[in-house]
Amino acid sequence: MISFVDKEYPPRHSFVDGFLCSEIFKKKNFINLLIVNSKTKIFPSKYLNAICISIFSGRKYLKRITNFFRAFIFLKKIIKKKKIKIIFIRNDVTILFASIFFKNKVKIIFQQSFPFENDKSINFFKRFIYKSLLRLFLKHVNKVIVISEMSKKRLSYAKVENNKFMIIPLLNSYNKKNKNYKFQQKNEQLNFVYIGSLSKLRNAEFWLDCFNSASKKCNFKITIFSIKENEKEKIEKLNCYKELKQKNMISIFNKIDRDILNLQLTNFDVGISLIPPSQIYLESAPTKLTEYMYSGLALFANNEIIFQKNIVNDSFAGELCNWNKIDITNKIIYFSNLDYKIIKNYRINSYKYCIDNLSYEKHVNYFLDNLNT
Repeated sequence: MISFVDKEYPPRHSFVDGFLCSEIFKKKNFINLLIVNSKTKIFPSKYLNAICISIFSGRKYLKRITNFFRAFIFLKKIIKKKKIKIIFIRNDVTILFASIFFKNKVKIIFQQSFPFENDKSINFFKRFIYKSLLRLFLKHVNKVIVISEMSKKRLSYAKVENNKFMIIPLLNSYNKKNKNYKFQQKNEQLNFVYIGSLSKLRNAEFWLDCFNSASKKCNFKITIFSIKENEKEKIEKLNCYKELKQKNMISIFNKIDRDILNLQLTNFDVGISLIPPSQIYLESAPTKLTEYMYSGLALFANNEIIFQKNIVNDSFAGELCNWNKIDITNKIIYFSNLDYKIIKNYRINSYKYCIDNLSYEKHVNYFLDNLNT
């Protein structure tokens, strides 16, 4: 199998690590060749249970056009030489376009993990091209992987047959019990943690302002692990951040290695998954939620994102709120004043539910069975 993943080298990502490079290999012993992006040529090297190489130098500007020709030439050679049977493409419509020429020789699987065609932070022309190519080619692939039922409904414009869809959410890539998991005892302050993007679309300043309002009535600590330096700098300029910092109630750090982060997460109490209910996020399956749960954290999430609402309700692992200032602020105060025995039960429930239900291992047979239909 050849897998084109829309990631820079090394392609650290929950689906890449936990599904493509781990569970699929264990079940079928597939030889999975990962094609990644890199400014320097990556020669064949092992990445988990896959072989990783690079034939692309990036995706900006005219590089996308050259990527089409590079992918086409590469596929033409390797399909014949190595007798490749399956091509997996993650999000990239340029590679989808190149792969369609070989649809009679291989099975093509396309995964869309994010609604790029609806992301207004991307210029209109790029969104139009992306959606047009999906509309043209998606009906010709063998299987389409989406992360939720809402994602499937959104793609109705592409006229894909219903039996071609597979729903596999973005889950926890650590499929075994956490050997380093050790329940921490009560801290002096309730420790909230947030991992992930602080981009404008995420509207972190909104819920940080809610934490600032709540800080006048309760005691807590927030730690944020950002993705990009410029995002960290933007947050540090906010008045709500400055006020929380003055009270020694907030810290912010740049992105750290995921393995190290998962070791550190067990030191916190509550994972924050407050996501704006905008069109592009309503269908999401937040990876951060399962990473919190794998580290045994209670969950603080909003109702509007259906995936996380269902998880919190089913797992009894935390508290839900609506996306408005009054509700978020009141829930922070409520959370901070809870008896720690309740927090402890949330944390235990969170970890157990994750291990029992939220790993890619549960989706492998479903994936493999669908390849044969």
